[in-house]
Amino acid sequence: LQSWSERQLICTYICLHWMFPNLSPIPDVLRHLPYLKSLPPPDALLTPLQFTPSELEAFQGTNIYGATHDRQECWSTEWNTYQTFILAVNPNWAERFTWDKCLRASTYLSTHTFPSTLLSRSPTLQTTSSSYLFMLPGMISLLVDSHLTV
Repeated sequence: LQSWSERQLICTYICLHWMFPNLSPIPDVLRHLPYLKSLPPPDALLTPLQFTPSELEAFQGTNIYGATHDRQECWSTEWNTYQTFILAVNPNWAERFTWDKCLRASTYLSTHTFPSTLLSRSPTLQTTSSSYLFMLPGMISLLVDSHLTV
């Protein structure tokens, strides 16, 4: 875990919530499940990695086609890393840590996060070497609601 990026750790943390969705009461270590349940469901995610193969083929010859394959290769490699680690901890958990869960968590991290500089005294969307990504509960709901009413 020492070599994992912050993004990889957060992706794993998010997926752990979906691996144990029916725990009651929700353990403190998985206390973000209500927030994760408020995010768009998997069938509402419309990034190129959620496209069908034929939909993606329609973009062949464009930058989006190559970028999508590059991102899928990167995230797939990360998922294999997660799987190897989790398999060593608990084989049953590794079975639950699916590519679909990883893709969904990675998609949220690439589309529903903001740089911490947004919370500074002089808010900005510019990142710095000391900034980090965070998810701001409620902000996405506002953006989605405003998009739906436009």
